[in-house]
Amino acid sequence: SKIKQISISNIPKKPHWRESEEDISKLYHDYEKQKSFLNSKEVPYGTKHSVRPDLYKNGSSIEIKNYNLDKTYSANNLINIITKQYQQRLQHLPPKTEQIFIIDSRGQNISKEIQEKIKQKIRIKLNCDILIQFKTK
Repeated sequence: SKIKQISISNIPKKPHWRESEEDISKLYHDYEKQKSFLNSKEVPYGTKHSVRPDLYKNGSSIEIKNYNLDKTYSANNLINIITKQYQQRLQHLPPKTEQIFIIDSRGQNISKEIQEKIKQKIRIKLNCDILIQFKTK
């Protein structure tokens, strides 16, 4: 009997966080990377207490997240980090800047139901309709 070989390259794997940032950045080429803000003003990179979204253009910021979502503690950690970052950026990004969080879940078997639960938990903690997207492909 012949044994059928499975090509490892066909099995999607979880990307490294840098790969997540690079892949998603390509989709938002009109955004600038890693701009720093403090008290609604742009400040030099690394300024103490400043916030630095992964991508920014006037009126919009994007934060890219890459977590192991198959573990409850990791999902809870992600929820807490997004909640904290959203609140900090509300204070330090220019007024009325839309905040978008993109969670890269490629290579993980995360159901729509779990995605919705994560979104819901964040929205409840923040008491607002925060924009959260999952990158699955």
